[in-house]
Amino acid sequence: LERQGASFTVKVVVPWKLCQNYTNGGQITPALQSQPDMVECYTEIRKAWRDYVQPGLPGVSAYFDNAPTEEVDMPLCMNMISTLPPFAIEMGTLRTEGRVICALHFPPGTGFSALWDAIDVIVEAFDSKTYGNIKFKTPVIGRTGRSDINSWQASIRLPFHFEVNDL
Repeated sequence: LERQGASFTVKVVVPWKLCQNYTNGGQITPALQSQPDMVECYTEIRKAWRDYVQPGLPGVSAYFDNAPTEEVDMPLCMNMISTLPPFAIEMGTLRTEGRVICALHFPPGTGFSALWDAIDVIVEAFDSKTYGNIKFKTPVIGRTGRSDINSWQASIRLPFHFEVNDL
């Protein structure tokens, strides 16, 4: 805890554990394999990224669910998919809400406009689109600017939901 003028600053150190259950080649973590709807969801999101985002971002490495296991060059995008437990919306139909959080990192020398060009590609690919059974809503662009790892960074949230019949 440290005082800065009329405010206090709290420095928090959080240990990060890298889970080795996932490889970046499109494998689904073992915990999800018992939930076929989630496997389909994660697979569709990865396919949409491969088909509609990656062609517009040549040279940008994409990682899902885990950070790279070794040091990699920028630009890169780390994506985390998270979902809430399913809930009933009508008789026999369950809805699962979720979001993809994309953390884009570009080297400082590329300039801020390169970061915004990448944001545009991602937003265009997911804004109000449907892939398989997954319906994406309007993306939310969060923090943009310089990061602690000396990069231009943008956080983009891609909210979605999907429904399954539970009969």
